Amino acid sequence: MTANDFTEIVRKGSDKLRVDNIALSFGGQEFHGRGTMQIEQKAIKLVVHLNEGGKFPDPKLGIHTKRDTWQIKGVIEYDLEFQCDRAAIVSPRDCFDRWQTFGLNPVYLIPSGLDVMTTQERDVFLTQGESENQPATNGDIVIRFSAVLQEYPFFEPLCGKRWEGEIEGFNFTLEKENEAADFRVTMISKQGYASVGQAEDEVKFQALLFSIAFVVGANAWPYRIEHWRNGKKISDMVRATGKIARISHTPFSNGLAFDAVVGNRQWNLVEVIKKGAAFFEANSTLTKEISSLLYEFREADAPGVHPYVTMIAVCALFENLVQLLFREFKFEENAKDEQGVFKDAALQAFVRIKQNLKSELSPRIWKLARQLFKDENLSVLEPEVGDGSKLFQKAKNKLGEQIDKQIADECEGLGRMYSRVASTEIFSMPKKFQAILNHLQFDSHWQSEMKLAFSTWYKARNELFHDKQRTMLSEDQQRKNSMDECQIAAAVNVLILKLIGYSGLMRPSTLWGDYRQ
Repeated sequence: MTANDFTEIVRKGSDKLRVDNIALSFGGQEFHGRGTMQIEQKAIKLVVHLNEGGKFPDPKLGIHTKRDTWQIKGVIEYDLEFQCDRAAIVSPRDCFDRWQTFGLNPVYLIPSGLDVMTTQERDVFLTQGESENQPATNGDIVIRFSAVLQEYPFFEPLCGKRWEGEIEGFNFTLEKENEAADFRVTMISKQGYASVGQAEDEVKFQALLFSIAFVVGANAWPYRIEHWRNGKKISDMVRATGKIARISHTPFSNGLAFDAVVGNRQWNLVEVIKKGAAFFEANSTLTKEISSLLYEFREADAPGVHPYVTMIAVCALFENLVQLLFREFKFEENAKDEQGVFKDAALQAFVRIKQNLKSELSPRIWKLARQLFKDENLSVLEPEVGDGSKLFQKAKNKLGEQIDKQIADECEGLGRMYSRVASTEIFSMPKKFQAILNHLQFDSHWQSEMKLAFSTWYKARNELFHDKQRTMLSEDQQRKNSMDECQIAAAVNVLILKLIGYSGLMRPSTLWGDYRQ
């Protein structure tokens, strides 16, 4: 069996294959056996039967993490070697602890034969040494990635055409013959590109997939990714297939794609993907957080998710995005001088008043709570601001039901007020949002649109999280909920589009096709 044969079986999503010479590693132990690989839609499973005398260790109870996964190697149908570095147990074992079923995601096929040769080595082999002394025509290291995604929901009006673009050091192509065809992504290094290493090249390709996922609105999970370096196959990853749906809250629609094709609107798909890939290629804390946030955003809007769950998630992710950008842009740090003092007089006053209130409330709590420890020689004065609340908590833990109720009630009231003052942030959410809009250079029109989205989010969030009526809603209320969700979701998309450096057509609501510059 070849790698291509195996991939075709995985693409079909239904078969059973023989696996021999299985070696399993877990917790410093190694086990050996044989088994059957079960190919299914959305799952590749391996049923392992240990050799005579073998016995699986007792299963770990509780929560499993990556450290609890198994490493598995074996040979499929006598010829094809594979390995899986993160195999998880997916079903109970037999009563004799001899066989166990593992989920493999992904499977790495071990290159063999001509695939393990560089282009020059392959030429020498195929010409039986005649080209061995011929000078190389190109001394550059050529890197190539090829990925296939099952029936990926690419823009329908753009199918049937080969889309070509470039990112730093690489050219890429996107191909999808028709709506029901698989989607193919290829990335090849440019002449003169100096590769830093395999890991860095893989980051570039993953950045391209992240960008496609954001622009299209569907997780870009290929069922096969092949990686060549100077003609030699470095990696061949295969995972279970499964159709991926496109979410409704996409930054761009099929309607916009159609208008771009017929010339009614100016919109360039390749340029947007290029900007997104350049952003994600940084592989920074910000880009990793954005990538994770967008994945959660797509999962929240997946088919079958209840509208209220989607709305709650969209509101939470919008807030998370604002907090993330405010933190990563270091607005608070930049608002201070070299001595760490805020440059703005109003902020200085806020900090001063907040500290004064804390210094007034905390000693009062200490004074009251100190009465509950008459047998201890506690200082009359509070050692540090905040120790009053700690002392009261200590009293509650120690005395329980025996605590003086009058003192406890007064401490509770003061403690709540102290906590509210202490937790009040210097920059409110509206101030943070405004700082982000200014930094990303939104014009006056988009400033107004984004502020409307923020107001919608603020009201919807409070109702959803604290006091949302979920039954007996009128049709008008249901319609408004849907429109609010689309407006907030669009704001998430617009913020990220501006973040990656895009300045073309955007829409203030994912419900409509009203795109604006």
